[in-house]
Amino acid sequence: MSAAGKETFVMGAVSLLSNKFAGFCDNQLGDVTYRQWFLLMMIQRMGDGEKSLAQIADFTGTSRQNVKHMATTLEQRGYLAMTPSTTDRRATSVSLTRKGKYLLTHRQDALSAETERLFEPLSPTEVDSLAVGLQKLLLAVDAYEG
Repeated sequence: MSAAGKETFVMGAVSLLSNKFAGFCDNQLGDVTYRQWFLLMMIQRMGDGEKSLAQIADFTGTSRQNVKHMATTLEQRGYLAMTPSTTDRRATSVSLTRKGKYLLTHRQDALSAETERLFEPLSPTEVDSLAVGLQKLLLAVDAYEG
């Protein structure tokens, strides 16, 4: 396969894997989708303190509108709370509820176990190489967009 063919394969495989990973995780998570769970996890990783929709969008690399849409759904299900910001009247502050924290804590173990099972066919060296390659590709995409 030529270099251009390999690059095309990688782009297609990443897209296909993204959809397949989302489906895999959706099956493990119950009443939230993988993308919703990922948003909750990223909000948790942002640490303590007030977080606006715009800050979350920037942190996750998506649009404010996308974050607001998912956050509204998650708020309706009790996983997030959205309140007016105490520091900026125009902003909405987003925080995890007790139910959101519980989901992240208790579903994580089951998801981790299934993820380990999914990656069993790969050796630790292959996983390391894949992680390094994907990190470099992410950095290249970020640099290209900048």
